[in-house]
Amino acid sequence: MRVGLVTALVVALLACAVPASAAVRFERIAGFDAPGTPAKYDRVGILKVGPKRAPNILVLNPGTSASAAYFVPLAKDVTRKAKGWQVWAVERRENLLEDHSVLDRGKRGTATPREVFDYYLGWITDSSVTNHFHLIPDATVPFAKGWGMRTEIEDLRRVVKRAERAGQHVVVGGHSLGGTITSAYATWNFGGKPGARGLSGLVFIDGGSSPEPISKADAEQRLADLNAGSPWLSFGGIAAPYAGLFNSTGSLGELTDPDSPSLGQAFPALPANLKPPMPVTNKGEYGYALDTETSPPALAAAQAHLGHLAATGDPRGWDDAGELTPLDRYARMFSASACAAWTARRGTTRSA
Repeated sequence: MRVGLVTALVVALLACAVPASAAVRFERIAGFDAPGTPAKYDRVGILKVGPKRAPNILVLNPGTSASAAYFVPLAKDVTRKAKGWQVWAVERRENLLEDHSVLDRGKRGTATPREVFDYYLGWITDSSVTNHFHLIPDATVPFAKGWGMRTEIEDLRRVVKRAERAGQHVVVGGHSLGGTITSAYATWNFGGKPGARGLSGLVFIDGGSSPEPISKADAEQRLADLNAGSPWLSFGGIAAPYAGLFNSTGSLGELTDPDSPSLGQAFPALPANLKPPMPVTNKGEYGYALDTETSPPALAAAQAHLGHLAATGDPRGWDDAGELTPLDRYARMFSASACAAWTARRGTTRSA
């Protein structure tokens, strides 16, 4: 590892505070040939931020249930502060199953906030909404249960190898679950050589692996539970895909229609512990649901220090209160509104 190079990058990461413009581009490449998986899903995406010819490349792995796009605000900061660097964020194969069609229209201004909300959530309690998102039955994607660590690491290997061909120095890192994936990659046996061989460093952002390995019996039980149940995670105790839908529609509404009465608060199916005790705006609802002081403990992995509800107003808005993360920045992360290239070129697979 080149300690000086990694130290310089970490200093730049810690110094970043203000988003900066940077070139953003996206591509999909061939991924690992996972057994039983249709070829159209054996693909891995790369969201690239920064100068195309920058000689140093930081490959970042997102956390649980996240996409490459939530790294864009950070990546823009890094490439502004750390000259000669570009950031490649990994878009995992499971995101090919998502339906972004109306979210993308909302970002382009061709769908209203109400139309976006109704397409993904409103239809659940309003039978008059006939054009809407469709859930994916588990029985139609049994191959997804086989997308384990080997599939993840082999997909990442293809991204890293491409980065090595494009740059002089490659650093691999990740946030949360992405930190665990980074540890796994660094120690993976690739034909007798560890994945860390040839890398210039590793970066862990609030993530890593437990020092205590699980037992063989525990691993076998977890595999049995997976094979008997759904391949999808119930994030924060909220059944899939609803946590993602709440966040995607909420973050976009926070940006496109921040001051209107909250659509989420009025939605009967939104969990009561995500709703403030007084009428709030779209911005107020989104902040309340994810701030460390008001969000339920089960959603700790998605929380941030965002501020608090405004002291006055009907409906109440949001006050960033000088806390660590401005709410608009958080919404840009989760709505992917920080990168037009992502919306225009990602491509989607419609849920069925």
